[in-house]
Amino acid sequence: MPQTLMGESNRRFLVKWFDSFVWLEYSKEKDAAFCLHCYLFKCDFDKQGKAGSDVFTEKGFKNWRKGPENFRDHVGQVGSLHNKATQHCTDLMNQKQHIETIVINETSCNKGDYVELLQFLADHDEKVRAVVFENAPGNLKYIAPNIQKELVNSCVAETIDAIIRDIDNAFFSILVDESRDVSIREQMAMVLRYVNKKGQVIERFVGVQYGYDDASNMRGELNDLKTQILREYPQAYYVHCFAHQLQLALVAVAKGNENIATFFTTTSSVVNIVGASCKRRDALREQQQKDIMKALEIDDLETGQGLNQETTLKRPCDTRWNSHYDTLLSINTMFHLVVKVLEWIVDDVNQDN
Repeated sequence: MPQTLMGESNRRFLVKWFDSFVWLEYSKEKDAAFCLHCYLFKCDFDKQGKAGSDVFTEKGFKNWRKGPENFRDHVGQVGSLHNKATQHCTDLMNQKQHIETIVINETSCNKGDYVELLQFLADHDEKVRAVVFENAPGNLKYIAPNIQKELVNSCVAETIDAIIRDIDNAFFSILVDESRDVSIREQMAMVLRYVNKKGQVIERFVGVQYGYDDASNMRGELNDLKTQILREYPQAYYVHCFAHQLQLALVAVAKGNENIATFFTTTSSVVNIVGASCKRRDALREQQQKDIMKALEIDDLETGQGLNQETTLKRPCDTRWNSHYDTLLSINTMFHLVVKVLEWIVDDVNQDN
């Protein structure tokens, strides 16, 4: 930037000012500084007669001797014209507020289950259509998150009441099973099974409850679910899952055979060693990516949607015998990668010693 004599010293625009004032722009042609935010949205304030000084929008700022001090004065207080212009720029850069995004959301074929269901009801019921969406009085569109939750909870209560009326004091059973969801939280699914007035066997899903971890919490002798139910209803029967019992029996038989027990113990050790730390898992993942890229380069790998996905070693679980099969499949698929990681672990340990 050219220097200009100001007083007894030569002054010029300093590049480091860009770091402190993100809105700052410099014109080489005019050797002057401008405010990008105010330049873009000055017209909005002109209409209100509040545009203020045009130094940073038309003439250009050149008083380099007190640059930072004048820049801070230009920014001003919270409600200044500059800060209002900055907010306009922020809104412009916000993709969620972009007009194209809003139009897409309003015309999307997938607006979410709740809105889609409400739209379906509006399309097929004149009374609903008269009070929702564009026909709603004021802002009463019934699509706010808290309103959605209230309506969904109301639907749940009405559905359970309908199921209870259908049972009509007849005998029924509660089917309970637990598993982990995608967030690795234990969840218990509950289903009511009964025979209705027409003699039909009906099963109705009631809901999911978090917190019951392990079968002992279900069939314990002191304060667990089975015991609490029997305290209220002594005539109730408790039947443990036969599939679960069968899996436990398979595990017990397998552990009774020395060769099989040794095989699965070794399998679990391999999974535990390779997945014992983030560093080792990253090494396995990195080696897998390298092999995939190498195979793609020599055209030795089929490509397409859903193919060549990143996989990990699966841990066996004694209460789910099929998990042992999944573990063996994952080791077989990634066998050479697992060997490389194990060799890397051995070399790393030897170097430390």
